[in-house]
Amino acid sequence: MVDLIILILIPTLFITLIIRYRKQVRWLLTPLIWFKDIIDPQWWAEKIFYKLRLERVANNPYRRWLETLPMKKKIAIELGVGIPVLILMDHYFLMPYFGLAILPWNWDWSGG
Repeated sequence: MVDLIILILIPTLFITLIIRYRKQVRWLLTPLIWFKDIIDPQWWAEKIFYKLRLERVANNPYRRWLETLPMKKKIAIELGVGIPVLILMDHYFLMPYFGLAILPWNWDWSGG
């Protein structure tokens, strides 16, 4: 009987204290909330997005036009633009300046 009272009374008391002293509990938990934000990549993405005012980029006419297209045309346009840009960037920028290669046929497969 005593165990049952303890099992019911202690959590109920704890919940009522949290509800009654909500501001104080939030103030005590503030460092944990900061830590949660620091390790959350979505929080960093939103912070950078609003800090750099990237809503202008997200709302450009090309992107709005691309979103109105059917999926097959959208994929064809993205691949038709993306693959040549990737090849040109790999050939003229990454290989000569950094010695890096994105495309597998430019990788060094010698093993050494």
